[in-house]
Amino acid sequence: MNQTDDLKHLRCSIALADEAVTEGNHPFGAVLVSAQGEVLLEARNTHAIDRGPGHAETNLAREAARKFDRETLREATLYTSA
Repeated sequence: MNQTDDLKHLRCSIALADEAVTEGNHPFGAVLVSAQGEVLLEARNTHAIDRGPGHAETNLAREAARKFDRETLREATLYTSA
């Protein structure tokens, strides 16, 4: 990936954080991107829903662990608004 792609994914994580705030949650978003540049998952903070920390990164990691094999995850990049 290059700097332009990195900025695109970072901006997406910030947009997800904005959506989280609109939903009454804390302002955090996360994006998981494959080694080939494909967005695999997106997540927002869910504090208002689960009454816990609801961290976007934890929400994303939990779902990614269920959906993808280790090799895919090993090569992926996590972008976060924090």
